[in-house]
Amino acid sequence: INAEYMGDAQDKVNNKMNTISKVISILIPLGILVSVLIAAGLNFVVGYQIDKLSELIYESSNLLFREKPLLKISHFRELNAMIVAHTKLTAALRSFQLYVPHQIVLQILDQKEQAKIGLKRCDSTVLFMSLDQFTNIAEKSNIADIQAVLSDFMEYMSSIICETGTIDKYIGDSIMAFWNGLVDCHNHHQEACNVLLKCQKLLRKLHGNWSTYGWPLLEFRAGLHCGEVLVGNLGSTRRLNFTVLGDTVNCASRLEVLNKTTNTRLLISNDIVERGLNGTIIRNIGRTKLLGRQKVIGISELMCSTNDDPNIVTKCKNIADKYHLALNLAVEGKYSSSLSHLDSSDKPSRSLKDRIISVQSNLINPKDVDL
Repeated sequence: INAEYMGDAQDKVNNKMNTISKVISILIPLGILVSVLIAAGLNFVVGYQIDKLSELIYESSNLLFREKPLLKISHFRELNAMIVAHTKLTAALRSFQLYVPHQIVLQILDQKEQAKIGLKRCDSTVLFMSLDQFTNIAEKSNIADIQAVLSDFMEYMSSIICETGTIDKYIGDSIMAFWNGLVDCHNHHQEACNVLLKCQKLLRKLHGNWSTYGWPLLEFRAGLHCGEVLVGNLGSTRRLNFTVLGDTVNCASRLEVLNKTTNTRLLISNDIVERGLNGTIIRNIGRTKLLGRQKVIGISELMCSTNDDPNIVTKCKNIADKYHLALNLAVEGKYSSSLSHLDSSDKPSRSLKDRIISVQSNLINPKDVDL
């Protein structure tokens, strides 16, 4: 009986062992398969995120930013740290290119060394533009209105300037910009003039927005001059500024201010005119000595584009022709005759008339008057 009992017990043990062996033989491959699948899944998820992160880093290095985030927060600590770091870097680069010209940021990213002081000579066209009478009006207005008008002016003018030029800096209600030197622009004097006329046209549309703030229809003054400049990084070991400097820059600045005297809006130097301009109506204002400069410079007013409304083009041509005739007669000393040709509805013509009368009345020496 005992032997028979022991035999049955042994059979039961053997059966259980066989069952366990079968289960183990199934579970081991299944576990391996599950592990492989999990590893493959993790590899896919992590690999996908790493690939996308690499793509984002490459885009950021070229200042290409997506409006919506491509990656969400990861459950993997190390990968999540990389995503967060990239998000912060992207935000910093976005802000950085708002303070520094886009092309400069790209150059910095491409360089393998730290930026340093360095200037080079370059032929360039420089612009100074500012809102006329803005300071006086701002004193009587609240901050919200000042911000609204300035933001509108800077935004729309900058969008046109940056199509072909580079904004150097904003100075209060003024914009300083240049063409050639950072971005190659062979016909830079023509491009700058085209931009000014586009800005003038766009400003008329902005008048509708400004009237809602109760602001007067502000105009802008601009001075444009071309010539050799020094362009590059200037400053100290603590801080650098990419800028242009030289006599050309000073002349452009002085021309912008001179508009107040000549009652013009867009003054350009005859250096620009002599290089040849297409598609524009200009009038020769005369010759003058700019503040801080001994050399006499010829100046002209950029009046309109030949592609403007035909009525505007015709009017500008007629006013310019009368002005030129009066100016030539005044230079010859025929003051009375010159006065009869000036258009009294035109502000620059009235300014010229005042200067001619001053010469006639012996209030100033003809050699000292800027005609």
